[in-house]
Amino acid sequence: TILAGDGGSGKTITWCGLAAAVSSGNKVYFDTVPAEFSKSEPQKVLFLSSEDSIEYTLRARLRKAGANLNNIFSVGLGDEAFTEIKFNSPVLKEMIAEVKPALVVFDPLQAFLPPDIQMGQRNAMRNCLNFLIGIGEEFGTTSLIVFHTNKRQGVYGRNRVADSADIWDIARSVLIVGRTQDERRYLSHEKSNYGEPGQTAIFSIDDGVAVFEEYSDKTDKD
Repeated sequence: TILAGDGGSGKTITWCGLAAAVSSGNKVYFDTVPAEFSKSEPQKVLFLSSEDSIEYTLRARLRKAGANLNNIFSVGLGDEAFTEIKFNSPVLKEMIAEVKPALVVFDPLQAFLPPDIQMGQRNAMRNCLNFLIGIGEEFGTTSLIVFHTNKRQGVYGRNRVADSADIWDIARSVLIVGRTQDERRYLSHEKSNYGEPGQTAIFSIDDGVAVFEEYSDKTDKD
């Protein structure tokens, strides 16, 4: 799954909400199914971020979102192993084999590309991410990759993906986060290979937590 958006649009708060729900077995913030029908088995989450401090920012956001921190695993920037974690690296596979997470979050995409691969290299990008897909199939892990949308005006769909539309093609699901005209946030399900895309969720941010408001039939294009 790809989660894309402009800077400050709410990408981190969105993935923290998703990770919290997986780790606790509770509903994700935009799920309107009654609580008695929505309880799931808590599962492990591994997140890898070069954007924010694990101790001072991300764990606090996950805690506020209701995460079970016993099911949250991460590797900090200060860990010497962090620089070796790439989408096609044996280190990543060993880590996933040990933790066995249901969800692994990469934030942002560029931090986990091997140094010899550029985002515009179609075959190289596909081969790199195919390794990640193979890991997911072997260990039953879903990968959520976070990155920025591009700055082009008047584009939508796969043209909103920064530097490489091939990433859109490789992904089985694409989510885009953005701001509405009245300064609320939206989470638009732009692509789904497994069924009909979900409705766009409109939400606000209260004390660092996503708060669902309503669904909309509009998408990122609108």
